[in-house]
Amino acid sequence: MKAYYLLLSLFLAPPLWGSAQSSRYPQEPVERRAFAQDRWEKTVAGLNYEEPLSERERREAEARRREEAAAEDGGTRRQERILSEGAVEAILKILSILAGVALIAILLRAVLGLSPAPRNRKIGLAGQAGAIRLEDIEENIHESDLDAYIQQALQQGDYTLAIRLYYLAILKELSLSKAIRWKKDKTNRQYLQEMQQSPLSEPFREVTRIFERAWYGSRPVGAGEYQQMAPKFRFLAEKAKARE
Repeated sequence: MKAYYLLLSLFLAPPLWGSAQSSRYPQEPVERRAFAQDRWEKTVAGLNYEEPLSERERREAEARRREEAAAEDGGTRRQERILSEGAVEAILKILSILAGVALIAILLRAVLGLSPAPRNRKIGLAGQAGAIRLEDIEENIHESDLDAYIQQALQQGDYTLAIRLYYLAILKELSLSKAIRWKKDKTNRQYLQEMQQSPLSEPFREVTRIFERAWYGSRPVGAGEYQQMAPKFRFLAEKAKARE
């Protein structure tokens, strides 16, 4: 029995060598080692900690990626198509507006008989002796000696002005015979409408056409052209005067 207790005490008692060795640990210095970050990165490079997908999950993920890419591509194309259609629609709308404005202008010009601004509205320089001023003549057309002004224009070699004065002389005679009502701001188309029931309607229409071509044309009337035009103006002026 004594031997049993002796063996038990020896077994439970702490070893002397371990105590002595453990007592030496606090006295030894701790060695610090630097952490090699580059070696760690090389070690863990390429490691995948995620669990591998099954074949079914991989196909489903690939199908979702394709659907998302197709949806994104379709949205981009739809936006581009909408922008393109909007630009075309805007251009067509602008063109239709411009065409409408041009058509209205043409219709107004046709209905109202509007004509482009005449060349050389004021003839001659202010204060110049013998200058012919159309504005003064038109303001006082019934008191103006248009035959004298026609001869003066011919002497100056201005055949375009002579045609204009001849046309004013015709309007003056038609006004005196009550065939038209003279007004400075009226258009030739308005005079044509007033002359529709007159026996002189057709000759007046012809001289109006000749006058507008000469006065609003791009080049002055020459002497030869004037010689061809003048008889028709002279004939109508005499016929209008005879009806007074």
